[in-house]
Amino acid sequence: MSDNHLALTGATIGAGGAIMVGLADRHVPAERLPSLIEGLSSGDAGPAVAAVTTAPPADDLGDHRAWIDACYAGTDLGVIIGRLTAHPAPEARAAAEEIAGKSPTSLAVTLRSLRTAARLSGLRAALAQEYRLSAALLRLPDLAEGIRAQIIDKDRRPRWSPVPPNLVDDLFRRS
Repeated sequence: MSDNHLALTGATIGAGGAIMVGLADRHVPAERLPSLIEGLSSGDAGPAVAAVTTAPPADDLGDHRAWIDACYAGTDLGVIIGRLTAHPAPEARAAAEEIAGKSPTSLAVTLRSLRTAARLSGLRAALAQEYRLSAALLRLPDLAEGIRAQIIDKDRRPRWSPVPPNLVDDLFRRS
């Protein structure tokens, strides 16, 4: 469920978190990149990568895994926000506040996209779905409202225009 937390809040992670959620396989510190390049140019990739791989630095994501997994289970965004709000961990309540400020339409599409991508045939199909959904979201009013609130007026108070659930269904039928 850590991927749901990252997608819905926009939280950032370090190398350990990236490995934990499957975005990376190994940690190679920047200062070891020249050695990696040298090893790759002179032989097999496996031993070259193994020679420069280190344990990733500690990451907060792993420390919060228990409440993240408990709160983000399921497909109902309202239930997820309710769990986050009710959880005793201050980080869970902060996540609920962060999510509450985002476009309801974008949140619904994001959560559903995560669920459907897991059932797609592979990366190519997931990226194609992501592209089609992103293009469709560009045509909805929340993009302009988010830009207005953050960049133009800088009031940081977007007035979202949530779309009906059947429109979200339509976005996925087309993608």
